[in-house]
Amino acid sequence: MPEIISVSKVDLPYRPSQSELKEFARETFSETFDDVERLLESFDNAKIDSRNFCVPLEYFYSLKTFEEKNELYVENCLKFSIRAIEDCI
Repeated sequence: MPEIISVSKVDLPYRPSQSELKEFARETFSETFDDVERLLESFDNAKIDSRNFCVPLEYFYSLKTFEEKNELYVENCLKFSIRAIEDCI
């Protein structure tokens, strides 16, 4: 029977606070959603201090093609997966 014999965690390089993310969401969605302030309350109610990102928040301010986003995803997924696996071995 399979069993878990080792676990690992990887801290990603960018760790914006919940308040930074709330402000980012306000800037990003205020023109799209009329009731954005009501929706932003979920940031306060989540009881989360910060989140982990592979890229800085500034990355999301510029438009990227699907191909660009996908390449970055694959690159980071491989890099951080390998690091986690190596930590387990």
